[in-house]
Amino acid sequence: TLDCRGARIDQRWEDGKRSRSGVRFPYERSVSNVTIRNCSIGHVGRYGLDLKRIFRGAELRGEMLGHTGLRFENISIRHARGFAVYIGQNAAQIYFENLKILDAYGGVYVEAGAQHVSLVSPDIRGSRKREAIAIDSAQHVLVRDGHFENNGDAITIYKNCGERYGQVCPIVRALDASHHQLLDNYFGPG
Repeated sequence: TLDCRGARIDQRWEDGKRSRSGVRFPYERSVSNVTIRNCSIGHVGRYGLDLKRIFRGAELRGEMLGHTGLRFENISIRHARGFAVYIGQNAAQIYFENLKILDAYGGVYVEAGAQHVSLVSPDIRGSRKREAIAIDSAQHVLVRDGHFENNGDAITIYKNCGERYGQVCPIVRALDASHHQLLDNYFGPG
């Protein structure tokens, strides 16, 4: 468990550190049962929370298990050049409560194969180029009591990356984009 107690993680991407994330989980191996709370993350060059997992060919052998059992409470992310939160491939049991995102390229990206992702009381404003929440070939995503304003789109659900623009991924996604719950959310101007 990491409790920042309100401390700020600030990478100051405008000073030339353009590829740094606020908090980055390992790409090479999966971790489980981690809690992060009460953190403020700002000025990141890539992602505020980087939960990406790279399998290096394992997807062809069916050996993919992403990060599991992650919990995030009272997280604030401001000024992200990439997605404020990137939830990696085949992640499971990922829970967010009181996530606030302001001024990012995109809000939350849920990668293919992810399951049982919960976003309770997210407040996402100012995702300039992409949606507040992108759900790509993931299942069982809950978005409840959210507040969305001035984003490229609010929530986009799709099966294959790029399908929105007529592109197809090199590997067709196994999961369809279904079994989601979008409950009691507010969609404001923009």
